[in-house]
Amino acid sequence: MAETTYDRTKAPKRFTAAVSRGLRESAVLAIGVIALVMLIALLTYHREDAGFSSTGGVEQQVSNGIVDAFVHVLEQYLTYPAGGVLSDRLAEALLITLTEQGPRALREPTNYEVRANLMWAASLSLNGLIGQGVPQDWTTHHIGHELTALFGLDHARSLAVVLPAVLEARRQQKAEKLLQFAARVFAIRGASDAEIIDTTIAQTVAFFESLGIPTRLSAYGIGEDAIPQVAAKLKANRRLRMGERLDITPDAAGKILALAL
Repeated sequence: MAETTYDRTKAPKRFTAAVSRGLRESAVLAIGVIALVMLIALLTYHREDAGFSSTGGVEQQVSNGIVDAFVHVLEQYLTYPAGGVLSDRLAEALLITLTEQGPRALREPTNYEVRANLMWAASLSLNGLIGQGVPQDWTTHHIGHELTALFGLDHARSLAVVLPAVLEARRQQKAEKLLQFAARVFAIRGASDAEIIDTTIAQTVAFFESLGIPTRLSAYGIGEDAIPQVAAKLKANRRLRMGERLDITPDAAGKILALAL
C-alpha cells in the first residue's frame, strides 16, 4: 500500500475566500461606525456644555473652575468706584451665584442644572461684559501665572493663594469696593470698616477652602525662596506696573507674596 505523505512546505488554507472577504467587510463596517460616532461627537461638542464638566478629574476640575471664575470677576470688580452701576450689579450677581452654586456642585456631582448655572456664570465672568466702563486689576493673575510657570500649581490654585494676599496688601486702596463686596455679596454689616474688611477677606478664604483649595503657599511646599524668583519673572515678562492704578511693581508683588506664605 502506498504511504501518504504530507508536504510541509505548503501552508494549509485557514480561511476560504468567502470568510476572508467577510472579515474585511466587517472590519470596514466597524471602522465606519466608530468614525460616525466620533464625527457626531465632534459636531455636537461645545466647551460650554455642562455635561462635559462631569468628565476627567471631576472634583478638582469643578473646584478649580469655580475659583477661577470667582477671581475673574473680582479682578474686574474689586478696584475702586467708577460709576459702573450696572457692571457692578452684574458682577455681584455672578459672585453670589458662584458662592451658592459652587458648593452644591461638589455635593451634587450629577446635578446638571447646577453645573449649567456654573458654566453660564463662568462664561459671563470673562467675556468682557462686566468689565465695560470699569477699571480692572489682574495683579492676582500676573503673580499667579508666574507661580504656575515656576512651581506647576494649577492656575486656579495659584489664584486662591495670591488673591487674599492682594486684598490684604491693598485694603486701603480697595476699601470702598471691599465694603461694597462685603455688604452685597456676603451680607456683612456692622462693626467698623476695618473689621468688615477683615471678615470679608476671611470669608473669601473660607469659601476657597470649602472647595478643597488651599490658600497658603506652604500647603504646596513653597517657601520664602519663591518670592525673588517670582519677582524676577515678573520683571523679565515686563510686568512692571500692575493693578488698577498701575502702582504695583514686581518688588511690591514680592511683598504681597510674603503675606501668602
